[in-house]
Amino acid sequence: MIVTMKSTHLVDLKKLQYTNPLTQETIFGFSQEWYKTKWQRLSGCGPTSASSLIYYACYNETEMDQNKALELMEVVWNYVTPGMGCVYKRSMFTNGLKRYFSKHDIQAEIESIEITKNKKTRMSLIDTVNFIENGLSKNALVAFLNLDNGDEKKLDEWHWVVISGIDVHAQHEQVFVNIIDDGKLFAIDLNLWLNTTKRGGAFVYFTLT
Repeated sequence: MIVTMKSTHLVDLKKLQYTNPLTQETIFGFSQEWYKTKWQRLSGCGPTSASSLIYYACYNETEMDQNKALELMEVVWNYVTPGMGCVYKRSMFTNGLKRYFSKHDIQAEIESIEITKNKKTRMSLIDTVNFIENGLSKNALVAFLNLDNGDEKKLDEWHWVVISGIDVHAQHEQVFVNIIDDGKLFAIDLNLWLNTTKRGGAFVYFTLT
Protein backbone atom coordinates (compact mmCIF):
# COMPACT_ATOMS: atom_id res chain seq x y z
CA MET A 1 0.00 0.00 0.00
CA ILE A 2 1.26 3.46 -0.88
CA VAL A 3 1.05 5.93 2.01
CA THR A 4 0.67 9.51 0.89
CA MET A 5 1.52 12.57 2.95
CA LYS A 6 0.54 16.20 2.54
CA SER A 7 2.54 18.86 4.38
CA THR A 8 1.88 22.56 4.89
CA HIS A 9 4.64 24.55 6.54
CA LEU A 10 5.57 28.17 6.95
CA VAL A 11 8.47 28.92 4.65
CA ASP A 12 10.31 31.51 6.70
CA LEU A 13 10.95 29.98 10.11
CA LYS A 14 14.16 32.05 10.28
CA LYS A 15 11.95 34.98 11.14
CA LEU A 16 11.05 33.14 14.36
CA GLN A 17 14.44 31.85 15.43
CA TYR A 18 17.73 33.10 16.75
CA THR A 19 20.93 31.61 18.13
CA ASN A 20 21.64 31.89 21.84
CA PRO A 21 25.06 33.59 21.96
CA LEU A 22 26.07 31.71 25.11
CA THR A 23 25.03 28.17 24.22
CA GLN A 24 24.82 28.45 20.40
CA GLU A 25 21.45 26.73 20.72
CA THR A 26 18.76 27.58 18.15
CA ILE A 27 15.76 29.15 19.88
CA PHE A 28 12.36 29.12 18.16
CA GLY A 29 9.67 31.72 18.75
CA PHE A 30 8.88 33.89 21.73
CA SER A 31 8.94 32.78 25.37
CA GLN A 32 6.78 33.98 28.24
CA GLU A 33 9.87 33.53 30.40
CA TRP A 34 11.16 36.78 28.86
CA TYR A 35 8.56 38.82 30.73
CA LYS A 36 9.87 40.91 33.61
CA THR A 37 7.42 40.06 36.39
CA LYS A 38 6.63 36.70 37.97
CA TRP A 39 2.90 37.06 37.23
CA GLN A 40 3.61 37.73 33.55
CA ARG A 41 5.93 34.73 33.35
CA LEU A 42 3.33 32.47 34.97
CA SER A 43 0.29 33.60 32.98
CA GLY A 44 1.70 35.16 29.82
CA CYS A 45 1.29 32.38 27.25
CA GLY A 46 -1.68 34.12 25.59
CA PRO A 47 -0.04 37.50 24.96
CA THR A 48 3.20 35.71 24.06
CA SER A 49 1.45 33.67 21.34
CA ALA A 50 -0.45 36.73 20.12
CA SER A 51 2.84 38.62 19.91
CA SER A 52 4.33 35.82 17.82
CA LEU A 53 1.46 36.05 15.33
CA ILE A 54 1.77 39.84 15.13
CA TYR A 55 5.55 39.81 14.79
CA TYR A 56 5.48 37.24 12.00
CA ALA A 57 2.80 39.09 10.03
CA CYS A 58 3.74 42.71 10.64
CA TYR A 59 7.48 42.97 11.27
CA ASN A 60 9.85 43.12 8.31
CA GLU A 61 12.65 41.09 9.87
CA THR A 62 14.76 38.34 8.31
CA GLU A 63 15.42 36.77 11.70
CA MET A 64 14.08 37.25 15.20
CA ASP A 65 15.22 40.23 17.25
CA GLN A 66 14.69 39.33 20.91
CA ASN A 67 14.68 42.95 22.08
CA LYS A 68 11.96 43.91 19.59
CA ALA A 69 10.09 40.73 20.50
CA LEU A 70 10.03 41.61 24.19
CA GLU A 71 8.99 45.20 23.47
CA LEU A 72 6.07 43.86 21.45
CA MET A 73 5.14 41.35 24.16
CA GLU A 74 4.92 44.12 26.76
CA VAL A 75 2.63 46.15 24.51
CA VAL A 76 0.41 43.20 23.56
CA TRP A 77 0.03 42.31 27.26
CA ASN A 78 -2.17 45.41 27.57
CA TYR A 79 -4.60 44.03 24.97
CA VAL A 80 -4.45 40.24 25.33
CA THR A 81 -4.46 40.36 29.11
CA PRO A 82 -4.71 37.24 31.30
CA GLY A 83 -7.60 36.93 33.71
CA MET A 84 -7.68 34.40 36.54
CA GLY A 85 -4.57 32.44 35.66
CA CYS A 86 -4.39 32.85 31.88
CA VAL A 87 -6.17 33.83 28.67
CA TYR A 88 -8.57 30.92 29.06
CA LYS A 89 -11.17 31.85 26.42
CA ARG A 90 -10.93 32.21 22.66
CA SER A 91 -12.79 35.54 22.91
CA MET A 92 -10.17 36.97 25.28
CA PHE A 93 -7.53 36.30 22.64
CA THR A 94 -9.49 37.47 19.57
CA ASN A 95 -10.99 40.55 21.24
CA GLY A 96 -7.52 41.51 22.45
CA LEU A 97 -6.17 41.23 18.92
CA LYS A 98 -9.04 43.40 17.64
CA ARG A 99 -8.26 46.11 20.18
CA TYR A 100 -4.56 45.99 19.31
CA PHE A 101 -5.27 46.24 15.58
CA SER A 102 -7.69 49.14 16.09
CA LYS A 103 -5.23 51.07 18.27
CA HIS A 104 -2.33 50.53 15.85
CA ASP A 105 -4.32 51.11 12.65
CA ILE A 106 -3.75 47.57 11.34
CA GLN A 107 -6.29 46.14 8.92
CA ALA A 108 -6.65 42.42 9.58
CA GLU A 109 -9.19 39.63 9.40
CA ILE A 110 -9.26 37.25 12.35
CA GLU A 111 -10.37 33.63 11.94
CA SER A 112 -11.02 31.31 14.87
CA ILE A 113 -12.65 28.04 15.84
CA GLU A 114 -13.51 26.55 19.21
CA ILE A 115 -12.99 22.90 20.14
CA THR A 116 -15.87 22.31 22.52
CA LYS A 117 -15.81 20.38 25.76
CA ASN A 118 -18.81 18.39 24.54
CA LYS A 119 -17.60 15.74 22.10
CA LYS A 120 -21.01 15.58 20.41
CA THR A 121 -20.67 19.17 19.21
CA ARG A 122 -16.90 19.08 18.73
CA MET A 123 -15.46 19.99 15.32
CA SER A 124 -14.28 17.03 13.27
CA LEU A 125 -10.63 16.24 12.60
CA ILE A 126 -11.01 17.04 8.90
CA ASP A 127 -12.58 20.45 9.58
CA THR A 128 -9.92 21.22 12.19
CA VAL A 129 -7.16 20.25 9.77
CA ASN A 130 -8.73 22.37 7.04
CA PHE A 131 -8.80 25.39 9.35
CA ILE A 132 -5.13 25.02 10.26
CA GLU A 133 -4.11 24.38 6.65
CA ASN A 134 -6.03 27.46 5.51
CA GLY A 135 -4.13 29.64 7.96
CA LEU A 136 -0.72 28.20 7.11
CA SER A 137 -1.41 28.39 3.37
CA LYS A 138 -1.99 32.13 3.83
CA ASN A 139 1.44 32.36 5.50
CA ALA A 140 -0.08 32.91 8.93
CA LEU A 141 0.93 31.36 12.21
CA VAL A 142 -1.92 29.62 14.03
CA ALA A 143 -2.37 30.09 17.79
CA PHE A 144 -3.58 27.00 19.68
CA LEU A 145 -5.25 26.98 23.11
CA ASN A 146 -4.99 23.64 24.89
CA LEU A 147 -7.22 23.43 27.97
CA ASP A 148 -6.61 19.73 28.54
CA ASN A 149 -3.98 17.39 27.08
CA GLY A 150 -6.02 14.23 26.90
CA ASP A 151 -3.55 11.49 25.99
CA GLU A 152 -1.16 13.86 24.18
CA LYS A 153 1.40 14.50 26.89
CA LYS A 154 3.78 16.88 25.11
CA LEU A 155 1.67 19.96 25.82
CA ASP A 156 1.02 22.03 28.95
CA GLU A 157 -2.60 22.40 30.01
CA TRP A 158 -4.37 25.77 30.05
CA HIS A 159 -1.73 26.98 27.65
CA TRP A 160 -1.43 28.84 24.35
CA VAL A 161 1.19 27.75 21.81
CA VAL A 162 1.89 28.47 18.13
CA ILE A 163 1.49 26.09 15.19
CA SER A 164 4.01 26.49 12.34
CA GLY A 165 3.25 23.42 10.21
CA ILE A 166 1.08 20.36 9.70
CA ASP A 167 1.68 16.87 8.27
CA VAL A 168 -1.32 14.84 7.13
CA HIS A 169 -0.74 11.13 6.47
CA ALA A 170 -2.90 8.68 4.52
CA GLN A 171 -6.35 10.24 4.42
CA HIS A 172 -6.09 11.79 7.90
CA GLU A 173 -5.19 8.53 9.64
CA GLN A 174 -2.33 10.42 11.25
CA VAL A 175 -2.05 14.18 11.63
CA PHE A 176 0.87 15.92 13.30
CA VAL A 177 1.19 19.65 13.93
CA ASN A 178 4.48 21.44 14.56
CA ILE A 179 4.39 23.40 17.80
CA ILE A 180 6.55 26.36 18.82
CA ASP A 181 6.60 26.79 22.60
CA ASP A 182 9.14 28.22 25.02
CA GLY A 183 11.94 28.26 22.48
CA LYS A 184 11.39 24.72 21.25
CA LEU A 185 10.01 23.23 18.04
CA PHE A 186 8.28 19.85 18.30
CA ALA A 187 5.35 17.84 16.89
CA ILE A 188 2.15 16.59 18.53
CA ASP A 189 -0.53 14.13 17.40
CA LEU A 190 -3.54 16.34 16.59
CA ASN A 191 -5.92 13.40 16.15
CA LEU A 192 -4.96 12.00 19.54
CA TRP A 193 -5.48 15.38 21.21
CA LEU A 194 -8.81 16.03 19.50
CA ASN A 195 -10.19 12.61 20.45
CA THR A 196 -9.07 12.60 24.09
CA THR A 197 -9.03 16.20 25.38
CA LYS A 198 -11.65 16.67 28.09
CA ARG A 199 -11.94 20.45 27.95
CA GLY A 200 -11.07 21.26 24.34
CA GLY A 201 -9.53 24.56 23.32
CA ALA A 202 -9.33 26.86 20.30
CA PHE A 203 -7.38 27.82 17.18
CA VAL A 204 -6.85 31.38 15.92
CA TYR A 205 -5.05 33.06 13.05
CA PHE A 206 -5.26 36.38 11.25
CA THR A 207 -4.34 37.77 7.84
CA LEU A 208 -3.60 41.34 6.89
CA THR A 209 -6.10 42.96 4.55
